[in-house]
Amino acid sequence: MNTLRRNTLLVALAVAGAPMTEASAADKDKKTASEKSGIRRYHPERNTAEIGIFLGTAVFARYHDFYDPATAPQERLRRPSFEGGLRVAYFPLSFLGLELEGGALPVTYDPGGSALLYTFRGHGILQLPFFRVVPFILGGYGFMGLRSKPEVAGNDIDPIGHYGVGVKFHVTRMFTLRLDARHLIAAQAAQQTDGTSHLEVLAGASSRSGARSPRRPQGGSGPRPRRRAQQGRPVSGRARRPAQRLSRPRLRRRQGVRF
Repeated sequence: MNTLRRNTLLVALAVAGAPMTEASAADKDKKTASEKSGIRRYHPERNTAEIGIFLGTAVFARYHDFYDPATAPQERLRRPSFEGGLRVAYFPLSFLGLELEGGALPVTYDPGGSALLYTFRGHGILQLPFFRVVPFILGGYGFMGLRSKPEVAGNDIDPIGHYGVGVKFHVTRMFTLRLDARHLIAAQAAQQTDGTSHLEVLAGASSRSGARSPRRPQGGSGPRPRRRAQQGRPVSGRARRPAQRLSRPRLRRRQGVRF
């Protein structure tokens, strides 16, 4: 008798605790889904690639090396100058990547004359991979070339280094917005014995590939089956059928009761 009471009490406690366990699991799933849909969603991942465009402006120093001394003297560039271009990046690790950029800058010399500056450069990117808002630093090297008439500034190509900071925002799994501020280091004159500094600010948008889709949370958010399997056994087809109301004599005959 005591054993029967003990078993009955254990069954009652298990039945009472089951809804609480299900509620806590559902709350945990909702919390996880909320975190994934917030700041932690679309964070950087390894083995991803980005291709995009950028627009911006460059502010050049008074003394620069963007001229050919054999055809024209050094003249001041009007500031600021519009800039645009393309970029391609690959991230073998979630926090480390390599990027190539190519751009063009139509410029005007003072007192007059138009020219085209073009640039091609590469750099490494070190970023924080924990959130969808991604601060980063970068540094690299490249060259900047000049195309113009001989009486304006001539043609020239010069090496130029750069470093800077920026921030990215992953709007979706495949679309990213980005803002950069960079310090350009170049020669001050044709002798290339002294350095000078230029400023560059860029805004861009990129398409990302290789990122995995976020998993759907298990548990409280998805549809539940109508009936659960009992004691680890699948629910049979007969058990899925809606119950039929039987008359009392018919019910007794089904249960094997004889009159």
